[in-house]
Amino acid sequence: MNGSRLVAALFAALALSTASEAAFADKFSKTYYNPKVGSKKLDGCFSWPGKCHSKQQANAFCKMKGYAFASDFDVTNKFGAYQAKRLGDGGTCTASCTVMTRVVCIAAGHDYE
Repeated sequence: MNGSRLVAALFAALALSTASEAAFADKFSKTYYNPKVGSKKLDGCFSWPGKCHSKQQANAFCKMKGYAFASDFDVTNKFGAYQAKRLGDGGTCTASCTVMTRVVCIAAGHDYE
């Protein structure tokens, strides 16, 4: 095999390994940005009153989407006219809510981030 064929083969192998890693990540994890429940933002609180940077809320969202758990999530405080849904008590926050801005969901049998 000459040098140019070897280089081409190496690039092809690299492309295949990168593509298979992406397919693996797509199949076993999903990142939701600004997640919603129906038309409502995903509240950061599982129930009210309660902890509002809630891993329990992130886990409930992932389970609702068919995943096993949330490996990571981000929240922020939001002000304005909108609604945010709590999954624990089914309630809705309508003012000065903590909302989830990112949730990483993982499929059953996987524990990577």
